[in-house]
Amino acid sequence: MFGKLRQVFQSIRFANTVLFLVAVCAIFGILPPDIKFYSFSPRSIFRSLWFCLLLGYLAVSMLSLAFMRTAGILSRHHNDSGPPANGASFRFIQEVVLPAGRGGQLECFGTHLLQVLKAYGYRAFLQNKTGSEYFFSAAKNSLGSWGSPLVHFGFVMVLVGGLLTFLFSDIRDVTIREGETMDLLHAQAKVKLEKFSVVMYPGMSEPDQYVSRLLIRDKDGRVWRDDLKVNRPVVIGGTKLFQMRYQVEIPGLELIVYRRGLPVAAVPVKLGERKTLEQVPIAVEVTEVLPDFAISAAGKAESRSPYFHNPAVLVSVYDPPQSAIAAKKVWAFPDIVSHDSQKSDELQFTFRKLKKRYSSGIKLSRDPGVPFAYSGFLFLILGAFIASFIIPRALTVRLIQHPDEGKCMIEILGPQTRDPYGFERELKALGKTMAGIKIEAAS
Repeated sequence: MFGKLRQVFQSIRFANTVLFLVAVCAIFGILPPDIKFYSFSPRSIFRSLWFCLLLGYLAVSMLSLAFMRTAGILSRHHNDSGPPANGASFRFIQEVVLPAGRGGQLECFGTHLLQVLKAYGYRAFLQNKTGSEYFFSAAKNSLGSWGSPLVHFGFVMVLVGGLLTFLFSDIRDVTIREGETMDLLHAQAKVKLEKFSVVMYPGMSEPDQYVSRLLIRDKDGRVWRDDLKVNRPVVIGGTKLFQMRYQVEIPGLELIVYRRGLPVAAVPVKLGERKTLEQVPIAVEVTEVLPDFAISAAGKAESRSPYFHNPAVLVSVYDPPQSAIAAKKVWAFPDIVSHDSQKSDELQFTFRKLKKRYSSGIKLSRDPGVPFAYSGFLFLILGAFIASFIIPRALTVRLIQHPDEGKCMIEILGPQTRDPYGFERELKALGKTMAGIKIEAAS
């Protein structure tokens, strides 16, 4: 019973079934998280116990197979033995006439055969010698035998990397305001956002870069500054920081009130705060800020961009100050904006000292599985390249002298390879070259 189970678990069909299940689960797991099946989120499949056990079995089976193939390759190289003569897929036989009455014909002829194999790139060696028979083994492109073990080791390392990511990774999004400090627990460091800046292209209104100026203090007490930018992460003690997004808050501003074109009050206000003026019997409230003011085709005020190129604030005027509903709402700019129908005693507003406080959205990533995964990908690429372009070849050459010592038969045997057509052509060329050796030179 255990023997049958072992055969099932070691069969190619079972391995393909496991790979198919892993592929189906992976495809299901990358579906959008808002898609749910009976309150089951696709992403949760990667954290399920049965999926981890499936990956664990796949890793163990691939690791055992890689070790067995590696042991077989090392054993073959250590014993310096070629392929067995039986079970050959290719065979070439050529008969050569040796000069009679000369001693050592077979030995000298075998030496020349070894030179021919070397010229074709084979590593040849004498495996067996009897009175009337020489037995050679030869091989080339032995590096191609390592393609399969490297691929299997690559899969194992990728799976180990995924397991380490599942168990020990810390990937999360944080938002930090200017002047605030956050702790990196795993790195035992403190990070303070000193300043966030949106850097524009010279002479253009398009952003070139988003920069978070960080003040860093590590566990050893060293203090330094670094700029966190898009596509330029900062690494602190194994934790990577990525610049993802930003937010801007308007803590307050100073509102300037004009009457008949003359300033009558300068009022510091906060966004959403109603403030009563002493010089004018009204109350004002700033309810909205547009960074880049514009009028849409529908006649509505909107912001063309999130950057402060043409800022404007919406001022609600309460007259009298105790009224619950604003008497009017006007847009205020850094400068006075007038129009022809404006009355001479009408109130006007400008603002200055617009305070902006940025918050930087940062992704923290501490993933010990990444080096294993990258190494696994490297092994996969290297193994696939070796297996695809370096095809190992091995053959056996037998020299059999006839009893009358006047003839010698050359027999070349070769096993099945991934390039049968090319190997068969090479064997025929080898046979013809060997048959063309001058017998006098072998005497």
